[in-house]
Amino acid sequence: MQEENFSDYISILREEFEIIDSPNWNLLAENENYIPIAAFNGDEFVGGLLVERQFDLLRQPSKFYFLIYVAVKKTFRRKGAGKKLFQYVENLAAKEGITRIELTSANFRTEAHKFYESMGLTVKKTKVFIKEYMA
Repeated sequence: MQEENFSDYISILREEFEIIDSPNWNLLAENENYIPIAAFNGDEFVGGLLVERQFDLLRQPSKFYFLIYVAVKKTFRRKGAGKKLFQYVENLAAKEGITRIELTSANFRTEAHKFYESMGLTVKKTKVFIKEYMA
């Protein structure tokens, strides 16, 4: 497990998961609140997390991690790679005094949901509301 420099991390994600190019990648790379984490089996990329440090100053004054992106190659799923990624993030969170870890996941990703629950995350009864604007 290692924290990657941002350009290498994005290159790997593009190659392995067909991530869309975005002009915002450079903004993320310049912001210390974003932590790209990659897992390798030897030289082979296994999966990664993109972690964002966030601050909740109103509800529960605290720092927390929001997992923006969670990805494990299909050939490495159910083999402990995701668990190791989460354990790495949990250890990092403990060192930083992080009080919780959050993520959102599409309703159809039921297998991923089982995994998140096995890692101790719980489902909160919330809905996400979005209003999108054409660029």
